[in-house]
Amino acid sequence: MSVTLSTSGNPALDLKSNFIVNYGSYAQPYDALDATGSQKFNTLWPYAVTIVSFFLMIFCFTYGKQEIDPKTNQPIEKTLNKKILTNLGFLLLLCTIAGTSWGFYLYFMVYSPQYAKWFNSLPSQAKASVGMMYTLDSVNASNKNQQSTTIKFS
Repeated sequence: MSVTLSTSGNPALDLKSNFIVNYGSYAQPYDALDATGSQKFNTLWPYAVTIVSFFLMIFCFTYGKQEIDPKTNQPIEKTLNKKILTNLGFLLLLCTIAGTSWGFYLYFMVYSPQYAKWFNSLPSQAKASVGMMYTLDSVNASNKNQQSTTIKFS
């Protein structure tokens, strides 16, 4: 395998580009992996759907709850909108549970075994490159977090 040099100035981007050029073909037989071994979108969308349905469920249960009359301390009969919101909340609860289950299945039963097979098929230099890519990604994420939380006083 040949190594190509990039001049982008970003070591993480250069390493990923070189890895894709040199070893990206190793991931072609696996439908859950992209060329760098990360999850493809087709295994990530259940997480987004689950998060959205969770927040919509909270909204529906919050605004669909039964109110209490402060004078008589008795529950007020729910309006049609509140009944719809409550029922929609239960439907979204089921979607959240199903999405979480599907996400766990995709990660542990589809992505993880494919990643292990892919990683074991890589040459030792490619395995070292994968480790460096993950290290650089975590350092970049840490630097972004530090920059966003830095408070400057003038």
